Amino acid sequence: MNAFASKVSLIFKQYDHDILKGDKNYTFYSSYDNKKYAIICEEKKDSSEILCSNNLNNKIEQAKNSDLRLIIVCASDSSDDNDMASELGFCLLSIKTLEKYYKFILNAL
Repeated sequence: MNAFASKVSLIFKQYDHDILKGDKNYTFYSSYDNKKYAIICEEKKDSSEILCSNNLNNKIEQAKNSDLRLIIVCASDSSDDNDMASELGFCLLSIKTLEKYYKFILNAL
């Protein structure tokens, strides 16, 4: 597991997600509040590259068929790309946004 994926995993654990397993492609499967998630770490891509990816539809379909909520964490994002991702049925966010949420949790403790 690389540092980016480790950081993402740690932040989700802080939100009480149970990280069920991870794979060599830096995809985590987690559960929280009786919901299941597939969290994909795309360290070297920004949100526009994710949305233009040839295999994005496959990832979305696999998540839907497995009754998983798909979350993709990438290097950077934009509000327009986040809106488009939401319309496509998945969550797209940058590591900076995720770190902001993490700092919020730490300050609240």
